[in-house]
Amino acid sequence: MQSEENTLARADFMRAIQRCAEAYHQVRAELPSNASYHANQENQYKAGLAFLGQLPILYDLPSFQLYIACIAQGVGIGAIDGADCGRLCHLAQTAMSAWKLANLIVPAAQKKEEAAQKKQEAAQRQENDPTPLPPKGNHPAAPGGFMQDEQSLQAARQLPDRK
Repeated sequence: MQSEENTLARADFMRAIQRCAEAYHQVRAELPSNASYHANQENQYKAGLAFLGQLPILYDLPSFQLYIACIAQGVGIGAIDGADCGRLCHLAQTAMSAWKLANLIVPAAQKKEEAAQKKQEAAQRQENDPTPLPPKGNHPAAPGGFMQDEQSLQAARQLPDRK
């Protein structure tokens, strides 16, 4: 379960995605209608940079989701080339891995190490603390480990032979 502070509402996602798309379309709208092929390519490049400039910073789980959603929207509207999409998604994956390492794996390993250290300290305390052992019970013990009274021997004789 995600905490409320790490969850973005659908409206927040849509506003962020729309902000990236608006930056792209605003630069594309500046292109004159009779522009040459070279001017069109230059404008497309500037519009793509404007789109990329509006991408969210990768710092937590919702920002990773938002970043990938913006990348998908950018590919859909033509602001991002398919080859660049793979590179940008790889950046998001690397950031997610770093976030997981810092927020999930390292703390879990630290907790495991602390538990092992506490267990070792408890074992040392028990070793140093001369706690008496529990009583052996009210039955007399025989040297062989089982009772040697007449009743036990008679019961043992009545058991079937193992052969």
